[in-house]
Amino acid sequence: ISGGFEFPFENLSLTDPLLEFGSVFINSQANVFYTGDIATGIVIYISFAGAVSNPTVNNVSNSQSMVFDSTKLIALTGYNFKDGDLLIISTLRGSKSITLLRNGEYFNVLNIMTTVSDWITIDKGDNVLTYTASSGLSNMQFLIVHQVVLEGM
Repeated sequence: ISGGFEFPFENLSLTDPLLEFGSVFINSQANVFYTGDIATGIVIYISFAGAVSNPTVNNVSNSQSMVFDSTKLIALTGYNFKDGDLLIISTLRGSKSITLLRNGEYFNVLNIMTTVSDWITIDKGDNVLTYTASSGLSNMQFLIVHQVVLEGM
């Protein structure tokens, strides 16, 4: 989202929307610059604003990807990813998990990750992370959290 509100302003038309207060951009790629010394896992929060099939998360920088199978999710919960769902993915060493929060209830959905998937890590420097889906790409929002891990003496 980028700001578009600036003073002074006026709207000379009563029928045409001449004022723009902001713009929403769909961007399925972001760079995470990691300053730590040691590669580390991340926590990914994916919120869904509608139906999504087979989401995938990629770290282009180290060729890792996590692919999630919607048919396995339907078998577990009865529904595909839908509005209001929150998928929490932890790739942290010692606490790897995939959890779905749906209607106030947590589901362990670890087995929706396909066998060709990797547990995504980030390395020192730039890490280009992307996400895709076979349908519903614009219905996903991502939040990526990481801690800086430094090598001790």
